[in-house]
Amino acid sequence: MFDPFFEEMYPELLRIGLVYCRNWHDVDDGVATILAEVRLRWFTINNHRAYARVALIRFVKRLQKSSPERLTDYGAHEELPQFAEVSADLGDYEGRQWVDQKLAVLPTVQRTVMQLYVDGWTFAEIAEQIGSSAPTVRRNISYARERLEKDLEAYRPRTSDSVTTRKEAG
Repeated sequence: MFDPFFEEMYPELLRIGLVYCRNWHDVDDGVATILAEVRLRWFTINNHRAYARVALIRFVKRLQKSSPERLTDYGAHEELPQFAEVSADLGDYEGRQWVDQKLAVLPTVQRTVMQLYVDGWTFAEIAEQIGSSAPTVRRNISYARERLEKDLEAYRPRTSDSVTTRKEAG
């Protein structure tokens, strides 16, 4: 029972943890500790997935209070996770770094909400996690999308239809 749960949740918890804490080693330690605790309490926990997610967020918050300087490692990590298959996961890893770079232009709340939304969390889960309401989460995602659209406009390829010639302008 626990093994399939572990196989599914380990990578997911790592992704969630890296949203809040950029230090790979701290997140990996936290995830390992949390999954060991879930294993020990397997038959007393009603919702294993929710328990693990909440425990991870609490772990990161405790880490933030004890050593906030460890949470700002926005540079490239020295190594990929040990479980990564370079051919498949490298693209995901690079893509995630690109997304994190783009989300960095957002205010803190919008960035957090968008990171969780990109990770597949529902509005209700995000609202519960940040202590807000689902409509507020929707509004923050909407504002974040608007801001990101403006920021990403430079990346859109220009077509000949959108270029105005001197004759058309004059």
